[in-house]
Amino acid sequence: MIHVIVADHSAVVRSVLKEIILKTKKLAWSGEAVTCAELRAIIKEKEPNLVIANRAIFDAERISALA
Repeated sequence: MIHVIVADHSAVVRSVLKEIILKTKKLAWSGEAVTCAELRAIIKEKEPNLVIANRAIFDAERISALA
C-alpha cells in the first residue's frame, strides 16, 4: 500500500485527488495540507510514501520569509 498526502491551495484539487486515491486499490489516503507548514507537520506525523504537492505552496513560504 502506498500512503499519499496531497498539498495544494485549492480545495477542489485536493478533493478530486482524494477521490482518485480512495478509488485506487494500491493507494491509501494519509491526509492533506494547504500550507507548507501543514505539509511538514503531516509528513512528520504520517511518514507517507508519496507527497503530491503544488509548488506554489513552497513559493508562498519563501516570499513570506523574505517580507
